[in-house]
Amino acid sequence: HREEKRECAVVKATAATVCENGSEAHMPGSRIGNTSRCLKGDALRLRDVSTIDIHSIIGDICANVRCESGKVSVQYKGDDHWYECKEGNSISPSVTSAFSSGRIVCPPYSEVCMDLPIEPPPTEAVVVMEEEVYNFTASINE
Repeated sequence: HREEKRECAVVKATAATVCENGSEAHMPGSRIGNTSRCLKGDALRLRDVSTIDIHSIIGDICANVRCESGKVSVQYKGDDHWYECKEGNSISPSVTSAFSSGRIVCPPYSEVCMDLPIEPPPTEAVVVMEEEVYNFTASINE
């Protein structure tokens, strides 16, 4: 019985690769900020391949995360909308985003929400995602 040896690539965290205050130059396709967290990417491909080496497929990304009433919403590079992201599902980035294809995997609430700063309730709408991304414009009357 032959034992198969598997190796995993490990990226060493540095000051330049921290989602909260790192460098976008070191993390193409990422949003940097105090509510930004690392989210798993599934075959995400950047639109602008000039921003990275020869490969346009990237791994995980940093995206803004908002946590309310046990629900996670994310805001990714190139799209200012917030999208509800239910654990076990994924989001296909919109056509206006930094990505031409691939998906963002929705994280468990417990992984990304326990250390976020407390913020006032948002005034903009959250787009609830089921299977596909729907692009639309909506206004909120206060």
